[in-house]
Amino acid sequence: MKRRSQQRRYREIERALAEVFARDLFTVSDPGRRTELLELAAMLLDEMADLHPTLFGPLAVPDEHGRPVVSVLLARADLLWLLAATELTAVNGLSPLWTVATPSPEMRGWTALAATPDRLKRALTLTVLRPIVEHRVGRSAATILSIVAGSELTLAGEPDGKVDQGK
Repeated sequence: MKRRSQQRRYREIERALAEVFARDLFTVSDPGRRTELLELAAMLLDEMADLHPTLFGPLAVPDEHGRPVVSVLLARADLLWLLAATELTAVNGLSPLWTVATPSPEMRGWTALAATPDRLKRALTLTVLRPIVEHRVGRSAATILSIVAGSELTLAGEPDGKVDQGK
């Protein structure tokens, strides 16, 4: 792919991701369609990570101790794949895959997310899970959980977009 077409594709990906994260996830409540949106975003981030080094070189994320931007993009994609899996699992029921895994705090969080279709509980779980995940993938990558938590709150009808952990 020539550089100009790579630049054009990168911009297309940025626009598509903006639509998913700023609009679609906040308006689509059907678990099947949300799964598709999360998977689409993950695929787009994977593609963006492939294009990024050619277009921008080996950039590091500021304030993340030299963590490469490509690593952040790939970590976000991985988190979105996990979120997509939990979305459908929450409706279809837990499989042995979720219950056999190592009971680390992070895995317990993902399992709890996969166990509930309730949007408010999902938002709360994502809020609790974010700092745990952040230790592994960094702050920039973990922000994706906050975005999805915000969409869960919107779908749950929370007017201020904040999780009341007392609920």
